[in-house]
Amino acid sequence: MTYQIQSNCLITRHSIENRCDILCALCVLQELEFQQKKKERIHGDKFVDAMGSFVKVAQFSLSELDETWKDMKQKVNSDFLT
Repeated sequence: MTYQIQSNCLITRHSIENRCDILCALCVLQELEFQQKKKERIHGDKFVDAMGSFVKVAQFSLSELDETWKDMKQKVNSDFLT
């Protein structure tokens, strides 16, 4: 399924899902920051610990993926130029 918004802008179902994933990730980060700043925590609540660890791993994985993407893009560009 593809939606035409402007002559040069295509939005696919996949891109919409990716944007929703990004928005969800931002909401999780905002909630994590809010919970970290709270002075009182509910006894036994593991949200900050669990989500803090999850975010660190996700950020590391994303940076590795981004680095791999840049390397592949550079290789493709150099292969086409030679």
